[in-house]
This record gives sequence, C-alpha cells and structure tokens, in this order.
Amino acid sequence: MRDLEAPRTRRGRVEDHCCIDASVLRKSGKLELGASGVWSWSRGTSIVGAVNLAVNADAIDIDGYVATSTGIVPVQEMILIARVPARFANRPCGRGSGGVSTFLLCPGCGSRRRKLYIVAARCRCRGCHRLGFAVETKSSADRAFHKAAKARAKLGAAPGPACRVPQRYVPSVPRRGGRGAGRRKYGHLVRQIAEADRAALRGIMAAADRLASSM
Repeated sequence: MRDLEAPRTRRGRVEDHCCIDASVLRKSGKLELGASGVWSWSRGTSIVGAVNLAVNADAIDIDGYVATSTGIVPVQEMILIARVPARFANRPCGRGSGGVSTFLLCPGCGSRRRKLYIVAARCRCRGCHRLGFAVETKSSADRAFHKAAKARAKLGAAPGPACRVPQRYVPSVPRRGGRGAGRRKYGHLVRQIAEADRAALRGIMAAADRLASSM
C-alpha cells in the first residue's frame, strides 16, 4: 500500500537536462578509439555544462560539470560502449555488410541506450531518472498538433492543418527500388497527418464545448 503521507515529486523532463547522445558523438568522431575532447551544452547564450571525453577500447570517461538550479555539480563517470551489428546490415536498404550500431550502457540498469542524461551528477538513462518529455504535459490537442507538425516537416510542408501537403516526389531517373520507392512511407506520413489533424480538431471542439457549457 502506498504511503499516503509521502509527498508527490514532480517528474523531470529530458529537455531540462544535459544529454550524452551516442549517435551525435559517433557522427562527430568522438567515439573512435583514442579520441578525446570537450563536449558542452548551452541554453540560450549560457553554457550549462561541459565535460572532457576520453575514449578507450570499450568505455568512455566523462569528467566535467553541469549547472543546476542549486549551483555547479561535478560529474565523473565511466560509461561502457556496446557495439553490435546494425539492424538490416545484410540488406540493400540497411547500412551494408559489416554495419555497426553504437549504444551506451546505462550505469544504473545496464540497458543499451542511445541517450543518457546527467541529473544530480549521475549519468543514467531516462528510465532510471524517471524523466518525461515536455509534450507529455500538453493537452491532447497540442500533442496532436505536435505530431502532425513533425510528420509535415518530414514532407517539407509548413505546420498547420490549413497548409497543403506536397505531392510525392518521383525522380526522372529510377533510383534504388524503382520509381515507386518511397510511396509506402509517403502514404504512411499522409495518413499520420490526417489522423493527427482530426484528433487536434476534436480536441479543440471538445474544449470549445466545455467553455460554452461553463458560461
């Protein structure tokens, strides 16, 4: 039985904390054997954290600081690196034969993660820190608008239900997969936009009905 006297703590958000992203580090060459350098985070015009990175065969040493609401917190962690065969590495649509995916092992639960977050001087995964996303605090209509805007951006369309979605681009020269390549993904995004727009409009109408009934 849950203790009714225990105070309820506010769930943190991933957007409010410094993040170690394995994909970004790999693309910038900072996860190569023997690589070292400085990684920093900024919010607006202020630096909110900076760490030194040193990579050996299967781990990355992190030493630096992050700024919190209570002051400067030192950070010192050793995070193990997991390199596994990439998904669909042996298929034409994948990374090719020998492709490798890079993950970071969470020091708390040992799970493979793309991102680890620094909270109170500890570098852990989102689950260990019990972090949520800013979009989770929004209303259902706002979440639907956000989902539709992300899908529209992938198709090069402007955000908003009134904005027109462009037609699927068909190259004059057939590419890998033929002239129909991308048709399935385009159709999926269009359906996702339509469903999200309908959900957003339903949320707006429900809010309008509640406002009218309260008057």
